[in-house]
Amino acid sequence: MKNIAFIHAGMSFESYLGSYLYDEVYRGIREACRERGVVCRSYDRRSNIARLREQFDGYIGIIPSHSEMYRAWKRIGRKYPAVNIMMASKDAHANLVATDDRAILTMLLDHLRAQGHTHIGYAGIARESYSYERFNAYRDYLRARGMPMAQAWVKGFSLRTGRAAGTHFDRPYSVRPLIGVDKRLSTLFASIVGSDRPSAMIFETDYLALSFITFAQNSGIRVPEDIAVAGIDDNRGLFPRYRNDMLTTAAQDFFAIGNAAASLLSDLIDTNVTPGQTVLIPPSLVVRRSTARRNMTAGKDDAAFRQAVLSQLEALYRERKPGRRISRSLGLNHKYFLSKFAALFGVSFVDFLAEIRLDRAAEKLRETSEQIVAIAFSVGFTSHQHFGRAFKRRFHCSPAVYRQKRNMSKSSEPRMAKW
Repeated sequence: MKNIAFIHAGMSFESYLGSYLYDEVYRGIREACRERGVVCRSYDRRSNIARLREQFDGYIGIIPSHSEMYRAWKRIGRKYPAVNIMMASKDAHANLVATDDRAILTMLLDHLRAQGHTHIGYAGIARESYSYERFNAYRDYLRARGMPMAQAWVKGFSLRTGRAAGTHFDRPYSVRPLIGVDKRLSTLFASIVGSDRPSAMIFETDYLALSFITFAQNSGIRVPEDIAVAGIDDNRGLFPRYRNDMLTTAAQDFFAIGNAAASLLSDLIDTNVTPGQTVLIPPSLVVRRSTARRNMTAGKDDAAFRQAVLSQLEALYRERKPGRRISRSLGLNHKYFLSKFAALFGVSFVDFLAEIRLDRAAEKLRETSEQIVAIAFSVGFTSHQHFGRAFKRRFHCSPAVYRQKRNMSKSSEPRMAKW
């Protein structure tokens, strides 16, 4: 039986009891371990992880680069199977499971543009890998589309160099500013709402976005009328006062992240998979009242409905609940959308979505050398185990066996779903 360690170097256990983020990550790890017969023990920032070496077959870590454990963690990763969660190590051979941060910024910016916003700012305060990835995705998006950019709209980074600049917080998940925004954040937010403010702001985390909303409300600035606000995380348990009725955000699937990390680590231990693997979990857009909303309609005829759904599914099938996003975009009640879909397509939306995901997975198995666990999450499955069972029902063999047979003639391959 394999034994692994899960290490969170950023917090003590007591500080995140009840946190949606860490509860979901750990639940995903436990589920994968249960399916694979793996024993997992947990450690927090008070642990001396240097003493843990050689006690376990592998390690999963949430290790901020500023933590005291970071150097010891890098040494562990160079000698033993190890997987980083959400925060990448600087070593090229390190393994990582995280949310697709570029997809996060793309969906948020697409949403804000659809609401008519062209002057969009960005604020980040951490110095972790995800922070740089998010900012660079924001800058690349605006440049590719010729959208206006101004340093006054960007906090924490330099538009010119792409490097960190200005306000820096080592612990961005403190909840104290939600009670009374502290002086450093007040200064940061005051610089955003000046005379040359953007019409919309994306904040690196929900923590920052909700703190800004508190500041704006106390300053007589209306959200979203005066400035639209979006965050990243959907860490619901951390901010119960604002749950579901305030902040537009990009939700990270923390359960899938934990599940994929444990699955990948088990594969690394069992098969000596080449290190340097990265598994990116698709995010999903959660639209709430902190951004202006405009309803879109597909038209009254069935052909227009069908075409609108198919075109959106092409872009959204990786998301956890694409049906809800599509029904909102069409201005339809979700239950009505599902019944209309079933009537027109002759199959339920859930089954149709599963067919698309499995077809995309089969395509990747035939044409790429990606790890199977990475493929599972990249096409929208939230559990490696669920993917394996669904794939076998559809193709009558496991993903690994299917890959071995990828050179079979096209005539012998299962028929692809028709769109």
